[in-house]
Amino acid sequence: MEMVKIDTLRLSLEKISEDLAIKTVKNRKNFQNLNLFYINFDFSPFIPGNQN
Repeated sequence: MEMVKIDTLRLSLEKISEDLAIKTVKNRKNFQNLNLFYINFDFSPFIPGNQN
């Protein structure tokens, strides 16, 4: 009985870890997209002293 509980717990933990890993990768991709957006967006009109 104890072995079954331990196995179930281990499988649950593996599943949680997997879900977290997938979410982390998705978040990282979103974050990279956000960074690319900010890099491509020209902030110069909003920066004081940059009015050419």
